[in-house]
Amino acid sequence: MSTYYEAITESGAVQFHVWVQDEDGIGPVALPTEEAARGFIQSLADNPSMGTVVDAPKDYL
Repeated sequence: MSTYYEAITESGAVQFHVWVQDEDGIGPVALPTEEAARGFIQSLADNPSMGTVVDAPKDYL
């Protein structure tokens, strides 16, 4: 299973990004805590019809 990525916003807040592929394409979902990111990843693993966790694009890293 893929992971989440820590990001700092312009205001200095920490977010945790999970990249998801669904019928609309690939994009990040920003979550406020590491625990929320892990829970979100588990939710997608339990219900793959919501989308699949993927690695971040190389240009994101």
